[in-house]
Amino acid sequence: YQGEKCVCNYLSELNELWMMIGNVPEREKVVKFWFGLDPHLQNELYKMRLNPEVSMLKKVQCTAEIIELANSS
Repeated sequence: YQGEKCVCNYLSELNELWMMIGNVPEREKVVKFWFGLDPHLQNELYKMRLNPEVSMLKKVQCTAEIIELANSS
């Protein structure tokens, strides 16, 4: 789970785990990343018309980072 980590650091930790596991499908990565994010970020991603079942990881990551930046000011 993301906890107090920023989106970038949270995804970096997940990427390290996925590299150790090897061959993790893209959809599974998106779902794990999405549902590990702070619930507020998840809600905002839905508002941006993203969905863990169809959105690509890079798009979810970039959008989550933008939301995070917008909320930090």
